[in-house]
Order: sequence, then C-alpha cells, then structure tokens
Amino acid sequence: MKDLLSLLGYKEINKDIIFECNDISHISGNHTVASRSVIENGKTENSKYKKFKIQARKIRLWILRTKHI
Repeated sequence: MKDLLSLLGYKEINKDIIFECNDISHISGNHTVASRSVIENGKTENSKYKKFKIQARKIRLWILRTKHI
C-alpha cells in the first residue's frame, strides 16, 4: 500500500483513501462481464465485491458507426 500511494504522489498513508478496481472480461467478444473489488485501509472489502453483466449490443453498433470517421 505504501508503494502504491507513493507512486500516486501521496507523502503519507491516508486511511480515507478507497480503491475501486474494475475488470471487464469477455469470451471472443461475447458474454461480457465486469467485476469490482474495493480496498479500504489497505484491506480487501469482500462485502463490497460486485459482478455485472454487460449488454454490449448498443456499444458495438456505436463502434461500427464511428469506426470510419
């Protein structure tokens, strides 16, 4: 935790900092899911872990429409 805070420019440990780590995964562009982990006071908060299902049809259409711009 000290190394990460130092890398981010903090000079001292601040226990009020909360890290939210998000990960988005898919299988060959299908079945897109995401998860969020939360770290408070240097410890993982398992009760705040969340999973999400992402419906990407609208996103894919937008990418196809804007790809050639």
